[in-house]
Amino acid sequence: MFKKPNKKLLRKRAQKKRSTVFLLITLAAIIFILLILKINITKRLSVDLKNPNSSQLNDLDQQIKNERIDDPLAGLEIVDYKNQNPWLYQLPITTDSYVIVYNWEKKAIRARLIIKPDTGMSYDDQVESLKKEVKEKLTTIGVDLNKTPVYFTFIP
Repeated sequence: MFKKPNKKLLRKRAQKKRSTVFLLITLAAIIFILLILKINITKRLSVDLKNPNSSQLNDLDQQIKNERIDDPLAGLEIVDYKNQNPWLYQLPITTDSYVIVYNWEKKAIRARLIIKPDTGMSYDDQVESLKKEVKEKLTTIGVDLNKTPVYFTFIP
C-alpha cells in the first residue's frame, strides 16, 4: 500500500532546508548591517553641499581633523612628507566659498569650489574668481604651485 519513506532522502531534504534557511538569515543580517553603516555614515557627514553654511563646513572640517591614522608606518610616512611640505599642517582650509584639502592618493591639492547662484556673477566668472583666490591662498601658506598639482571640483 504505502511506501515507507526513505530516511536518507528525508535527512537530505531536512539538511537542504536548514542550509537554505541559514543562508537566508545570513544574507538578511548582512543587508541589515550594511543599511546601518550607510545610515551612520550619512549622519556623520550630513552637510548640505548645495546650500552649505559655515557651521556645517566647520563641522566637516573638524571631522577631517579628528581622523586618526591607525597604521604607524603610514603615519611616519605622512609625518615625513609633512616635514618636507610644512604647508600641509595648515590644511584643510574651509571658507564659505571653498574647501581646500590634500589628496594623499593623488599627491595633489583638491580645491572644492562652492558656486553660489545668488551672487550676481556668472558661473564662469565665479569659477575664475575662486580659482584665483584659492591659488593666492595656497601661495600665502607656502605652496609652490609649480611643484604641487592643484585640481578643482565644483559644487553647483
